[in-house]
Amino acid sequence: MRQEPEILCYNFSGLSLGVSQHFLKETIKQVFSFLQKQEKQVISSLSLIFIKPQEIKRLNHLWRHRNQVTTVLTFEEGDIFFCPQEIKKRAKIQKIPLKLYYQQLVIHSLLHLFGYTHEVAKKRKVMEHLEQQIIASLNKK
Repeated sequence: MRQEPEILCYNFSGLSLGVSQHFLKETIKQVFSFLQKQEKQVISSLSLIFIKPQEIKRLNHLWRHRNQVTTVLTFEEGDIFFCPQEIKKRAKIQKIPLKLYYQQLVIHSLLHLFGYTHEVAKKRKVMEHLEQQIIASLNKK
């Protein structure tokens, strides 16, 4: 059986996340449990880093050449940057409970760490299907 990753959380956003770190860590553990049944890749640690909109915009521009605020950026080393202000804003616009939206973002980020992408339509469909399977699996519990 594979060991769960070490999960570190850093909140540099100056804001409440709107969800507990415990909820995020438990979601990650459940997603890992689901993915590691079918994936060979091992991820030993993750850092969840919560930052301000101007900081995530700078990172998005630097690494993805998109000069805009985004909800989350995931890096291969296991660093996942979240922007709580943008997450709250988009969850409200989409009328999605904040916990569910964070859950979706965590799943999406972890799939990227396991090598899934959505740049090509065929790969996007695979990733979206897997996201839905994981969400259904998590919400059954």
